[in-house]
Amino acid sequence: MKLVPFNISYLKRFKGSGGVGTYAVQFAKKKGAFVAATSTQEDMLKELGVDKVINYKEVNWWELEEFQKNPFDTIIDVRGTSFYKASTNKVIKSRKDGGVFVAVTGDDPSPTLKTFSAVFSFFSKLLWRPLWTRSGFWRTTYPTCTPFVCIPDKPMLTEYFRELDELKIETVFDPSGPFRLTSEGVKKAFNLIESHHTHGRVVFQIAKN
Repeated sequence: MKLVPFNISYLKRFKGSGGVGTYAVQFAKKKGAFVAATSTQEDMLKELGVDKVINYKEVNWWELEEFQKNPFDTIIDVRGTSFYKASTNKVIKSRKDGGVFVAVTGDDPSPTLKTFSAVFSFFSKLLWRPLWTRSGFWRTTYPTCTPFVCIPDKPMLTEYFRELDELKIETVFDPSGPFRLTSEGVKKAFNLIESHHTHGRVVFQIAKN
């Protein structure tokens, strides 16, 4: 199972220190990619093999001249809002040159869908953006937008765990845990997840040692 096109030489991982990010950056490095990630956890990501860590609180990564001169082949976005920033600032290659933008979430990872227009806007981008970025008219302007949709089955999970073992992929756990499996512990864990500032996987302690 390949979650992203790993036959690449240059990959940018947006928010690389979360639960998904810590896996993705390791897979990409093991497959030979140059990996850049945005995070405040530089030391942790360096230990995972990330080549360049950008502190998103201090720098707008899409404005960096080094990326504009040498644009990414692939961007994986788990935080939202970066498709147009990446495209208009030309820090990712166009579809004509092989650029791929993998959207794990929509433009807003925590949308407020209280009106019909808000619902329509959110889902139309998810559905139509992949279509129009594949049209001939946009091939020299935008990368191919690919939404990440995964419905795991037994063969897929078997292959996934095989690669985890074969490539020696580490699982990183958020230092705030493990959380107790109580009402208070569950609330704390979900508040952390909703903050979008997890540093690895959030886990629960379900039994005493």
